[in-house]
Amino acid sequence: MSLPIEDIKNYHLSQNEFESMYFYKTELQTICRNLNLNTSGTKFDLNQRIIKYLNHDPQTNGPSSQHNGITTDLKLSTKIINGVKLNQQLRNFMANYYGKETFKFSKEMAVTFRETKANNDSSITIQTLIDINDGKVSVNTDKDDASYQWNQFVKDFCADLATKPIQNKLKSAAILWKLVKTKADKRYSHNLLKYLP
Repeated sequence: MSLPIEDIKNYHLSQNEFESMYFYKTELQTICRNLNLNTSGTKFDLNQRIIKYLNHDPQTNGPSSQHNGITTDLKLSTKIINGVKLNQQLRNFMANYYGKETFKFSKEMAVTFRETKANNDSSITIQTLIDINDGKVSVNTDKDDASYQWNQFVKDFCADLATKPIQNKLKSAAILWKLVKTKADKRYSHNLLKYLP
């Protein structure tokens, strides 16, 4: 599948059509580069830039300069846009809050974090992340799930006992992925093995 750069550039592709397609991060970077958009960030960030382009929405280049400083003293009331990052400092704060040795960020927390930064939302605090972790606030991760589909596909492919003799599993999984990445159901199925050379 060739990249729909010209269709995007000329607004011949709707947001729904774009979202129904799957792209590798490098492909999204190529699209962004051709549209003169920022090419840094996660797949989610790149997707959002392209969607904003398609919808004629203004691009944001990350948090404003007033929020670029890293917060050193974390509190429950600390706003995410005030320089908080999903890093070891926040992980230590959360572990201490829960009285644990270690702490892992959930996908819901990561989605909220990215959306907060993208929308420059000053209402989201560390307390919000704790409420999400405690199940008091639900977060829709459907859009973010696209970023994990390839990883799950490879995991399921490798878990299939029939793939045990395959030498280069990643290359073989990529061949099969090309068959399903533009379909609605992007899950691995044992039946796909018949398409391997």
